[in-house]
Amino acid sequence: IIEYLTDNPDFRRKLFSDSTHDAKASGRKKSQGKDGKTQMFLVLADEVFGKSKDLTLVSQYDKNPNKYGKSVGQHLARLKRTYVAHVKGLGKTGAGLDSKDVTAGSEIANKIDLIRQEFPFWDDLHAFWRELPNYNPIAISNSKAGTERDVEA
Repeated sequence: IIEYLTDNPDFRRKLFSDSTHDAKASGRKKSQGKDGKTQMFLVLADEVFGKSKDLTLVSQYDKNPNKYGKSVGQHLARLKRTYVAHVKGLGKTGAGLDSKDVTAGSEIANKIDLIRQEFPFWDDLHAFWRELPNYNPIAISNSKAGTERDVEA
């Protein structure tokens, strides 16, 4: 799922709600999903299960793709809950930071290292979600000091 989302940024932006900030910074319009999330989960399920090398899995998927689409949606919801819990643990200072802006050996870097050990999807999901208030409700920050904005979710 993460590989597909990484390789398909337009799809990812539509699924997770594009950041206005990112759209402006990239000189493009904000992407918004025309398809409902259920339909988008079916696309992801087809990528994961419908194109699997395991022919038994493909056969099972073909019999009930909606079941697999629902499962993908539930999996993403679990990832979101885990991600949000970790973001809250980082607090306002670290929640919105890009990984490249974290000073090695700092308290925040140490917390992020612990998160990575417990949650191997952290780097990918943080890259997707760090500036989206519906995923990162603590703070939306950039690397410039004094520009942190609190966001109430």
